[in-house]
Amino acid sequence: MFVAVGRLSFHLAGVSSLKGKRSVVRKMVEKARARFNVAIAEVDDNDEHRKAVIGVGVIGNSSNHVDATLSKVCSFIIRMGLAEVVSHQTEVISLGDNFGEDRFFSALNEKYSEPDDDVDDDIEDWDE
Repeated sequence: MFVAVGRLSFHLAGVSSLKGKRSVVRKMVEKARARFNVAIAEVDDNDEHRKAVIGVGVIGNSSNHVDATLSKVCSFIIRMGLAEVVSHQTEVISLGDNFGEDRFFSALNEKYSEPDDDVDDDIEDWDE
């Protein structure tokens, strides 16, 4: 399994309020999400109206595929021209077949070692 992550930092020159910033960021995020079906969100500088940092995540079974998809998403956002790009970082992470398996299953076994009659309570705990 491969995960590609990207971080794009923008300067929003023509924006004078957080409301204006949210409008610009929402356009970038919604259009990229709709076109590429990726995980994308504003990830930093939320309270600064002239800065925006957007994170993008792509997951797949080929490093070339996730890297190419991430590059297309980043290029698409940049080409929209809604803000000036300050910096752009990407990384592809390889997670092997056994990544975290021992830790996951031991924690799972500890938590659910005895049958629980009320599954709804467990589900409510997950939502908290």
